Amino acid sequence: MPRPSAPHTAAGPGASGHGGGSGVVLDKARLSEIRNKARRQELFRLQAAARSRARLQRRLATRRAEQADPRLREERLAANVPRTQDATRELDVTVVDPDADPEAAAEALRDEDEDDFAEYFVAGVTPRVLVTSSRFASPHTIDFAAEFCSIIPDAEFVRRQPQFRVKRIVELATKRGYTDLVVINEDKKEPVAITFIHLPAGPTAHFKLSSIKLNKEIRGHGKVGPQKPELILNNFNTRLGHTVGRMFASLFPHVPEFEGRQVATFHNQRDFIFFRRHRYIFRDGKRCDLQELGPRFTLKLKWLQRGAFDVRNGDYEWVFKVQFYPHSFSAAAAKRPAKSSAAADPATTAATPPPDPAAFLDADTVADDELPPQLLVRASSNLKMVCDENYPFCTIDPNEARCKITDERFDFLVDLYKPQRVTPNFLTVVDIAGLVRGAADGEGLGNEFLSHIRSTDGLFHLVRGFDDDDVTHVDGSVDPIRDIQAIDLELRIKDAELLQSQLPRAGKQTTSGPPAAARTHTLERLRELLAGTEADVRAPPPPGWTRDDVAAVAPLQLLTAKPVVYVLNVPPSEVAAAGGGGRAHGARYDAVRAYLRDRPNASPLDALVAYSGELETHLASLVDERARQAHLTALAERHGGGGSSVRSALPALLRAGRRAVGLATFFTAGGDEVRAWDAARGAAMPRAAAAIHSDFERRFVAAEVMSVADLRALGSEAAVRAAGRCATRGRDARIRDGDVVHFKVAGAKRR
Repeated sequence: MPRPSAPHTAAGPGASGHGGGSGVVLDKARLSEIRNKARRQELFRLQAAARSRARLQRRLATRRAEQADPRLREERLAANVPRTQDATRELDVTVVDPDADPEAAAEALRDEDEDDFAEYFVAGVTPRVLVTSSRFASPHTIDFAAEFCSIIPDAEFVRRQPQFRVKRIVELATKRGYTDLVVINEDKKEPVAITFIHLPAGPTAHFKLSSIKLNKEIRGHGKVGPQKPELILNNFNTRLGHTVGRMFASLFPHVPEFEGRQVATFHNQRDFIFFRRHRYIFRDGKRCDLQELGPRFTLKLKWLQRGAFDVRNGDYEWVFKVQFYPHSFSAAAAKRPAKSSAAADPATTAATPPPDPAAFLDADTVADDELPPQLLVRASSNLKMVCDENYPFCTIDPNEARCKITDERFDFLVDLYKPQRVTPNFLTVVDIAGLVRGAADGEGLGNEFLSHIRSTDGLFHLVRGFDDDDVTHVDGSVDPIRDIQAIDLELRIKDAELLQSQLPRAGKQTTSGPPAAARTHTLERLRELLAGTEADVRAPPPPGWTRDDVAAVAPLQLLTAKPVVYVLNVPPSEVAAAGGGGRAHGARYDAVRAYLRDRPNASPLDALVAYSGELETHLASLVDERARQAHLTALAERHGGGGSSVRSALPALLRAGRRAVGLATFFTAGGDEVRAWDAARGAAMPRAAAAIHSDFERRFVAAEVMSVADLRALGSEAAVRAAGRCATRGRDARIRDGDVVHFKVAGAKRR
């Protein structure tokens, strides 16, 4: 077999052809095809030498230019900022700096005088701390809890009994006069998390716990004395940092005992909090040393909640969120192709890639003309901190709400089984400010907002469909179709710019994924598609698309690849005329529905929901359910022409969001708990079982499946089994929306 020819090389003046010449230009695309290792290494060496010579020539040219004009050197040094994590970190607008902004600092101090820790700092209440562990705590966790108690004076450790839940412990600790509760959680017999609960009314902070070293594991450690330590808090200078720092401070006595020379330090740096405890050692009156006492550990805040520990229904003030799953349907198809015994057609698979989102998915709320999407978020989640003022860009930072999904099937199962616990499913909605024309070029705060959109799974596009002279519009008139086209254009422009910037990188060969040439060809086709027509990635792709095309697009998280639920904000009268529930009777609603159906880039993933911000905000302000129903009934009689009640649009809105991102709901039901779970629509049974626990996918044996409709018709689980309506399904079966499932897993109890 003939050997592959060596790659073409072009030598400049003075090149010898034996590897020692200068000016060698090598073709990198063909170097990997050379099978002769010695020859390949020689060519790589020539290439590295050529790069080094080019760098030297650039440096010499720069030096000569700077000697002729010293200002060039000053400009180069000013622009030469190292790309470190601190240098590239975005400025946190919540930093409280008395020197830079005295008014904001004074406002923060006034707020602290009335917060949940005011009783400690103002009234001087002596702290009394209860420390406990998770159930069946290991010896290592017990040892850490004992040393943690030695840090905080007047702290008491009580080993947790299995029958006590955290909420019950909170109640008992409050009755017995404790001011704080600390719960140390473990995994695989190692402490991994710690929760601080300020009693009686919160707040609650949950931290990841890592890098633990006990006193005996620290070389040269000192002996801990009984004195009360001095507390030092470093870099807690943001609003969130103030809250966390005050929580730590409330654990310690007001006046330390300096004769003990002990100091406890919490140092906040790069999102981590490092704890150390030392003793001062004075040598000769001039020199002071530090002796570490232990323990040593690192904390990372995972969430902060108002109130005293309510994971399911609590009011979260801050949550650390990491995206574990791909955020576009193309990414889901490339990374998690559907499992099937038959070979899938590549073109079909690329045209309709199956989504595989996480159990708690994100959907961004996008407004088009400064119409406040905050109304939607606040109405859907009762979030009280959302700003919805009538001026441009009243929202700077995104607001996040965890919205409970209302499902009558879930309510029926709760009534049927009467469980001890109920757990519905949720949808996380992130509100960003409105976009304007030119957002892709940085108009308004467009670039920053578009970066928030890119990290989500789907979009709620809130469009104005009502007339009100008191509510401004940047274009001076109300035209929802024009606004939809404007925002769609900005998203397409931004995606085209991203594809253009990715083309040089696409030519580099990687160890995995499609070939470089195919990847480059796919990105060029997409860029031409977005730049030349009104089509986008959600529309049916061009003929001939393959899995390699999908894999090339997957990592880009294109904005036009995300499903969109268009939310038309209409007057309450139009909603009432159609009975609500996401529908409306009005000229603008009909025009938008026809436009979305007939436009060139129509996508089956998109949906339209009619919504009245005025109505939903008023309903959210009514605490009594009877008052809400009375208001809806009166609205139906006034505008609907009948006595039937108007339905809220929020359940339909959240269901549309879940359908758009490809979710199906299944249930587990019993006397202990009724719970709603999320799985990708059409997922295999083992993959759906992984939503409960990752081991269930590997250990899956079978699943007993019945439908909510059969349970409703026959009245009980026993009757469904007797009628033969309960089926046992294997690994190849697919989950369906509304299934009630009991999974059989090897080595585990049935669930």
